[in-house]
Parts: sequence; structure tokens; C-alpha cells
Amino acid sequence: MIDVTTAGVTGNGWTDDTAALQAVITANPEKRFYLPAGTYKITAPIALGPRQVIEGDSADATRVIQWNPASDGIAFSGNYWNGGGVRRMMLGCNLTTWGQTFSSGIGLDIYQGGAALVEDVILQGYQTGVQERECYSTSLRTVQVQFAKTGFLVPSSTASPNFIGTYDDCMAQAPGVASGSVGFNIRLSGGHSFKDCNAMGHDTNWLINPVAGQSATYMQFIGCWADGSRGDGWVLDASSGWVNDNEFTSCWAGSSAGCGVVIKASNGNLDGVNWNGGRFFENGQHGIHLMAGAKNVQIANAIIGNNSRSADNTYDGVRADAGVSEWAVLGCRIGNFGSAQSQRSAYGVNLSGSTSNVRIQGNDLRSYGPGKTGIKNTANGGGISIANNL
Repeated sequence: MIDVTTAGVTGNGWTDDTAALQAVITANPEKRFYLPAGTYKITAPIALGPRQVIEGDSADATRVIQWNPASDGIAFSGNYWNGGGVRRMMLGCNLTTWGQTFSSGIGLDIYQGGAALVEDVILQGYQTGVQERECYSTSLRTVQVQFAKTGFLVPSSTASPNFIGTYDDCMAQAPGVASGSVGFNIRLSGGHSFKDCNAMGHDTNWLINPVAGQSATYMQFIGCWADGSRGDGWVLDASSGWVNDNEFTSCWAGSSAGCGVVIKASNGNLDGVNWNGGRFFENGQHGIHLMAGAKNVQIANAIIGNNSRSADNTYDGVRADAGVSEWAVLGCRIGNFGSAQSQRSAYGVNLSGSTSNVRIQGNDLRSYGPGKTGIKNTANGGGISIANNL
């Protein structure tokens, strides 16, 4: 491991360390670089190549601060080789206003990474915190993004897909960030896994929205949160590309201004969402909203309570619009319970129009809103089974 302070890098907080830091990295391919506790001022992106690792003492002690408001932080290009990464440091910006984005760049851009590891890193003040593009088996552990318009981005690509990335205990926070912010934005995937990840305070906390001709498929989400969104908590949007065969286990959505979860599609592009467990509570509108085009969606063993926070007795626990098919609500508790708020959700499950091939079975729907019922069924589609509900 190379201590960069032995190669002319100061870490004193006022000397521009860009040139010296880049020089030592460029001169030592496939090496590890140690940044001792200190503040490293940079004014241009720091480029890492295949299998290179840059690491500090901790995110509190080692701080790499970008002073150029148009620049990225670290750009890692792995050329699909195994290894490399960033560990134990803060990648920040010279913030002029606390809670606001400073740089229009990307804090950490991971390109063509193969089994790269990003661990114990805080990113602060970039337009995009982390971008993972054209990678496979990249791992992010305990990564926190603050004050970014987009916290974590897996972008679309016509060159190569992103496969089997893992995100563990990652967080995106956006207090004070301008409108249009997203915590986690997944536009292309062939099998990512997200565990114990949390997005807070964005316009949309979790957004899955592939572009036309591309897909976000075979993903797993375990114990992930959407907390306090200024819009909808989770949005699965297959209006353009495909969103297929994704699993959600014990994932939550609470205190969103809009819906807890929105699932929408066109031309049958969304096929296969299995949501098992979790809680959807105190959201401004519906707990879960299934919109036209969604297909093969199952919600099981969830707690959906005290939604319709923006307007008492107006929005439902689960709302299914016309044009939704092959969906199920199984073994859930839905209604109004366990909350101090005065606003109440209306119907437990509300289905209408041409929705078809539905199972609503084994649910506790007893605590619906005043003048409402546990189930409102005005659907005219076929294959509707409503049974064994309380």
C-alpha cells in the first residue's frame, strides 16, 4: 500500500492536491493507495484504473473535498477486471449552503467495474452521488449519499448491461435539495440486490424506470425503506422499458406525500412483482396504487395502514385501476390502526373497471374508513376471487 503523503500529497485542506494525488495513482497501476486522516482539496476528478484501490482511515477522518462546482469526484474505470474500489472516506464538496447540492458532477463514477468494492464511504453535495454503469458484481456496503439530486444511479446503456450488483446498508438523504430528486434510480439491471437500504426525503425515493428497449429484471429488495418522500415512495414505471420478475421482501413505505407504492406500465411491459411483507403507512394518498398495464403483481403478508394522510377518508389501502390484470392481495392487514394521526384511509381494497384475474383472499379488512367498506368492487373483468377476508 502506498501512503500518498510520501509522494507530495499534503492533506492539509488548503493546498490543491489534485495533481500530486493523480500523479502517484497514475504512476502505480493495480496498487492500493492510503490517504491518512486529513482534508484533501481537489479541483478536478481523480481517475482510478483497473484494480486500483483508494482508502482512508474513516469517513470522518479522511475527507476528499471537491472545490470545482462543475467537476466529478472520483472516476473509477475497471475495464471489467476484478477488484478495485474506494473505502473509508468522505467524498465531499466545498458546500456554500448546508443541505444544498454544490457540484453538478458525480461523486463516484464506477465504469466497467468487475467485483469492485465501495465500502464505508460518505458522499456529500454532488448532483449524483454514485453512478454504476456497465458493471458486473459491484458491491456497495455502508455507503451514504447526502444532498444529491440523485443518490444512486444505475443508468441505461446501449453498450453493456449491469449485472448482479449488491447494495448493502446504503442510504440516500435529500433534505433541502431542489425538486426532481431521486434516492435510488435503476434504469437497467439484470439482477441487482438491495438489502437494508433507505432513501429519505426525495421527490421519489425509489424509481425503477428503464428506457424503451431495455429492462430492469430479476432484482431483489430486502428490508429497504422509502421514508418521507415529497412525492411517491416507490415507483415501478414500465411505461417505456420492461420491469419484470422482481422480488420485494419486508420493504416499507411511510410518510410519503403521494402514494407509498405506484406500479404502472404500458403494453404489458410490467410482468411479475412479488411483494412479501413490509408496511405501508401514513402516506398522503393510496398505500399501494396499481395503474393500467400492470400484470402479475402479488402483495402478501403486508401491513397497509392509515394512509390518505393528505385528505381524510379519500384514498385507499390498495387501489387497482382499470387495465390491471392477474394480481393478488393475500394475507394482509389493511385499514386504520396503530396510528395517532386523525386522517383515515377509505376502502381497504378498491378495484374497478376492466381489472381481471384477481385474488383478494385471507385479508383483515375490518378497519375501513367511515361510510366505506373493506372491499369496493365495481370491476367488470372476469376471474375475480374474493374469499376468506375479515
